Amino acid sequence: MTNRPLTCIGLLALSCSTPTAPPVHMQPPPLSPAEVAPLRVEQPDGPQPRTVIVISDLHFGLGAAKSHDGQQAGFDAYEDFRWSREWAEFLQQIDREGQASGSATDLILNGDAFELWQSRSVDCKSRDHEQGCSGAEALARAQQVIAAHSDDLRRLGAFAMSGDNRVVIVPGNHDAALLFPAVARAVQASTGAPAERLSISATGFWISRDRRIYADHGHQIGLDPNGFHNWPTPFRERDGQYYLTRPWGEQFMQAFYNAYEDRYPIIDNIASERDAVRIAITREGPLGFVQAVGKFVGFTLLKTSWSQRIDIARLQSPSEPDPEPNKPSDGRTREQIFGSYLGQVLGTLQSQQVANRPVDLYVFSHTHGLDVGFDFASSSPSGKTRVVNSGAWQRVVSADWLKAERDRRQLAERDTLIGIHLEDLPPCYGVVRIKPYAINAVPSPEVLYYHAAPGVAGHLSAMCP
Repeated sequence: MTNRPLTCIGLLALSCSTPTAPPVHMQPPPLSPAEVAPLRVEQPDGPQPRTVIVISDLHFGLGAAKSHDGQQAGFDAYEDFRWSREWAEFLQQIDREGQASGSATDLILNGDAFELWQSRSVDCKSRDHEQGCSGAEALARAQQVIAAHSDDLRRLGAFAMSGDNRVVIVPGNHDAALLFPAVARAVQASTGAPAERLSISATGFWISRDRRIYADHGHQIGLDPNGFHNWPTPFRERDGQYYLTRPWGEQFMQAFYNAYEDRYPIIDNIASERDAVRIAITREGPLGFVQAVGKFVGFTLLKTSWSQRIDIARLQSPSEPDPEPNKPSDGRTREQIFGSYLGQVLGTLQSQQVANRPVDLYVFSHTHGLDVGFDFASSSPSGKTRVVNSGAWQRVVSADWLKAERDRRQLAERDTLIGIHLEDLPPCYGVVRIKPYAINAVPSPEVLYYHAAPGVAGHLSAMCP
């Protein structure tokens, strides 16, 4: 890390020692010819219309917890994906609707499909806090998740094999380990679908065949502390072995969220991290306040600059209006942030001879906030670029929803995190759908929820009831 004296102040979970480390080289692990992925993953050729569905942040995790006798005892507190029934119904519905309309479906899992930052094993440890899992450790974590979600993954593979559907899994910050070829192979094999029908994007993005729709997870936008400086090759070599780099965001999650999520599984289903921290502090009392503030301040104040915090705030609410003219300007607008980022993306696409002009539609994810987004002027075919957020294929709620539910249940504020459980949250899951469009038409995104209440047929809706 840079500026080590500052990072040691208040960041309670990270060591302040700075032992001499062996030389580190940032580069991708060498691949054999059989392991080299295609330069880009895109839609197949053919006249059949194609519907694009973008979802993200499923966070397939550790699955069931184990009791002392080794039996299953409910979900592990780290497990965010508890919605296998809804998942199966969703895949069936979008497949059925696509086929009924004469369309094949491209399903894009736009980052963080897998939760590979959290583990119950004593693994991926190093004196260097910026060094993450080795390839072998990352594969072991992935295999745990695959075993816990074998049915969910087989359903995904069955969807990919139906009709002329395709599935592309785009790595995000929580599952950057998918960029290890062995991890990608294990995930792809677990679905039962061949690579030409279900693939992991080694480029870190998905782009439509006509180059008008682009999707990536979004953790590389601006100065996000979850970003990797050498994405999509987030590796370092040390003593002949390759490791993932560990961004600040992963360190923060391990310093703060892991401890709290063990006690309060809904904490990372609260849309705003600021609200999540506040509610946790209310529950933990004075000692919890000191510990939480130490960790949170250490992360947000000492490790992120003002411009980073501005970027993060705008990413979390991209469709909110900019400050009124009479308010002090921070010098950064959402148009500047996204325009700058997509300019960098275009440079990469041009260097790879993938595209030579901006896209009409950019779909990002990462912040878990489903958002209809905004337009800004560009030299795309339509003269503008629309930015939308796919939210999360999770049950995500606001602090206002929690307050209303707490009042309805007559709970004290400090009991919010223990009196309301993941299964109590509204069964709504974020989806972006782009229906087939004519050659000269502009791709039009629908920002929707998949609503799947028990006993009611699941359906896509603009609102979460």
